[in-house]
Amino acid sequence: MERGRSCIELRPHGYTMASQIHTAKPRIADSPLKPLIMLGVMAALFLLIYISPVRNYLGDIQNVKWWLLSLGWVGPAVWMGIVFMLVASGTPRLLFCPISGLAFGFWHGLLWTQVPTLAGYYAPLIQR
Repeated sequence: MERGRSCIELRPHGYTMASQIHTAKPRIADSPLKPLIMLGVMAALFLLIYISPVRNYLGDIQNVKWWLLSLGWVGPAVWMGIVFMLVASGTPRLLFCPISGLAFGFWHGLLWTQVPTLAGYYAPLIQR
């Protein structure tokens, strides 16, 4: 038997068999490459928007406003879903505040942006 290491390890709250000790598998969240992967994904999305017709559509803020208003009562829910998804993926929330204020007015715009922003910030924490 090897000296200094046995099959039973002494723990503060009792004994644990060495066969019961599990090692965690490495996850992408623990990877040092995670910032580079996120940067690459965001750069690819921005490039896709830049070369597609979406760029012209989003370039005119009035188009976005009229599109959201044309959805009727579903517009705020769609807007909240868009804000939630983008904030949860790392997009700064300040990009959405002027659009929301223009489309829904100051107080409703604040509400329809603040709620999904908070949910988007907490979503990655709840996921764990």
